[in-house]
Amino acid sequence: MTQIKQVPTPLASSQPNDEVYTTEDAARILKCGKQSLLRKFRSGEIPAKKKRKRWYTTHSNLLSYVNS
Repeated sequence: MTQIKQVPTPLASSQPNDEVYTTEDAARILKCGKQSLLRKFRSGEIPAKKKRKRWYTTHSNLLSYVNS
């Protein structure tokens, strides 16, 4: 099993110790394709931030998406 890396990139979050995930990690957690997830990030369906060429999202953002 691949270990998920915590990225030390600050994102706006409702929880102070919210973990930040890369696109690859978030896709693995949601069990979906990376391209599908990138479309959801770009459309705003899942809140995420782009820093340089990489997208990042938080654990609470993924939970909100799954629970909606």
